[in-house]
Amino acid sequence: MYWSWASGYRHFVMNFAVEDDGNGNGGDGYLHIGSLDCGPADGKALEDRDACGFVNTPTVALTGINLATDTVSIDLIRAVANLDFISPIYDTTTFEVIGEGPGVECHSSPGQPDCALIFSNFGLDISTGQANSASNSVFSIK
Repeated sequence: MYWSWASGYRHFVMNFAVEDDGNGNGGDGYLHIGSLDCGPADGKALEDRDACGFVNTPTVALTGINLATDTVSIDLIRAVANLDFISPIYDTTTFEVIGEGPGVECHSSPGQPDCALIFSNFGLDISTGQANSASNSVFSIK
């Protein structure tokens, strides 16, 4: 999927609701893993370069798999493992952080607090975008 505002591509997208925290406050979850630095902000991805600066594409190495009979599964619990489910609340005009509340926020940015753990769960290095299939705990064979 093309990611127009980031001049890149999304490889994994999961949007979800975060349940009420007991005080009547619920939130949203955004888990978007994708390639960044793929082109100019006002242009098209890979229009002016051969590759993205941060590929951020998880790799999976599953042994003993028979694609005719086995199923590759995504463990969503492992995808969000160790998160605190608290995310920043932004002023809708200035986009400055004005508090925090229930939620998960990762749009593949190293500056977003949830991305480091999510990237680690998917076997991705948050600072380089490089993948390590041995560290990817999200995918398995069923």
